[in-house]
Parts: sequence; C-alpha cells; structure tokens
Amino acid sequence: MHLTLEILRTSQAVFYALPFFWLDGFAVPAPAQVTQTVGRFANNMNKHLFEKSVNNNFRYLQEKYGFSAAVVEDYGREIFVRYERNYQTVSISYEYGSSPLIEIFYPSSETGDKPVPWASKNNVQRSRRFSKTRPKSHFSDDETSIEKYIEEIALEFEKIESKWLEARQSI
Repeated sequence: MHLTLEILRTSQAVFYALPFFWLDGFAVPAPAQVTQTVGRFANNMNKHLFEKSVNNNFRYLQEKYGFSAAVVEDYGREIFVRYERNYQTVSISYEYGSSPLIEIFYPSSETGDKPVPWASKNNVQRSRRFSKTRPKSHFSDDETSIEKYIEEIALEFEKIESKWLEARQSI
C-alpha cells in the first residue's frame, strides 16, 4: 500500500478513537428519552385547548380588524394559529413546554425593516417581529393556566398593538 494512504488511514482511526479515550474508555451516553413529554403531548389535549382558547380570545382580530378566520397548522409538537389580512399576519404559536408566542408579519415597505427571506408572501417581502406582551400570570401546561394565559395575552396584544391593528396596509 502507498505510504500516504497508510498514514491517512491511521490518522482517521486515531481521530475516531480519541473521543472514546477522552471519556476514559466509556462510550458516549445516549440522549435521554423524552417519551413522557411526547406521550403527554401526543394526546392533543393541550393543543386542542390552545386552539380553542386562541379562537375564543383572538376572535376580535376577525370581527373588529378585518383579519381572516383562524388558520390552524399543526406540526407535531408545535401548533400555529394564524390570522391573515392581505399581507399582514398575526401568528400565535405554542410548543409543549414553552409559553405561547405572538409573531407579527408585515410588508417590509411599511416600516423599512429588514425583510425575513422565508416570510415573503406572493412576492411581497415581509418583516417579522414579536409582540411584547407581558402577562401577569405565569404559564404552565395545565388546563386553567392555558385558558387564563391566552385570555391575558389576547387583551394585552390588542392594547399594545392597537395602532398597528387599526392601520390598513398600503400595498
């Protein structure tokens, strides 16, 4: 065999063996299983409750501000409830283990903000920002907390984003 290939093969073997010896000869442990979290979330109780609470508490977006009916997208561990008005979007998302988030998507031309490449809609570049709601209650994944928290963020969202909600886009 050629000398260079032999050196390369030896160095590869050493490279693969080093992590094993750095751990004093113990194999790297497998990641912890998350069957409890996934199993609990898989029953869809929390996702269904989240969707219902968002539909009830954010209904004003449709009735008062002219947004579309809620569009629900379920991606396994995450669920998104979106309200659309032309090129503006209010997205409320929830992933088991974290508190819900409200994202606002709007045409970059409205403010001159930097567009987010993946957020464009029908060739209109859009920017994204997170609403700065500060609910008083703490969120946990139980039934009462979800309903109370969603109600609080819905009320606060309307207050702090009232100018944006009332403004009609120019596109």
